[in-house]
Amino acid sequence: MGIPKLYKKFLFYYKKHGLKKLILFSLIKFWRRIDNKEIMFLFDLDSMNIKTDECFPPISVEAYESLRKVPEEDMKQLIQLKSEEILKTFLESFFKRGATLWLAKLEDKIVGLEWTLVGGFDGFYSMPMTLKDAIVLALEVFPEFRGKGIAATMRWLIYERLKKCGVSRIFAKVHISNIPELRSLAKTGNIKIGTVRTLNLFSKHITIWDKKTLGRAILTPHHMKK
Repeated sequence: MGIPKLYKKFLFYYKKHGLKKLILFSLIKFWRRIDNKEIMFLFDLDSMNIKTDECFPPISVEAYESLRKVPEEDMKQLIQLKSEEILKTFLESFFKRGATLWLAKLEDKIVGLEWTLVGGFDGFYSMPMTLKDAIVLALEVFPEFRGKGIAATMRWLIYERLKKCGVSRIFAKVHISNIPELRSLAKTGNIKIGTVRTLNLFSKHITIWDKKTLGRAILTPHHMKK
């Protein structure tokens, strides 16, 4: 990213959060890169109930596979939330990986978004993945709508749609310091299967599992099926 883009990004977050919060967020992000211990969660779509009948508030979700398919009105809303310069870079970085963007709406207003990727990264995401597996790359509920059950509802609706597309398992990794997200995943039926670190060495990603934390969720014959 060039200096002009970095400067625009800095100005956007400075106006949005103020200097103190911006410094705090930057320090948290920096620390998570150093201490990159994450907890891997699994949601088994074949054996677990998806509580879409209990979802509240009454939101809807829609999936998009490329930037050009995102409706113009939705783009306008997202630009107001993130700024055009930051939004384009953000969206393109995920779409280039082959990820799917899910937009959650309450009536006509966007309340959150989630990114998923079927099959992981070339069949891997800290462990081998198949086309029956999907990973969650990111989830965000916008500030105005936090604390209202939006995240849980989004997950259940998206999981239901992925199940209809032939996906059997959903995987998500969360940094150990992200307590709100860890609680949210646990509340929506996701099972903790282990703690993992990922190192980047000579353009290769090396995964190190903590064997003391590995659960039995991925070891049963049911989960080994193709």
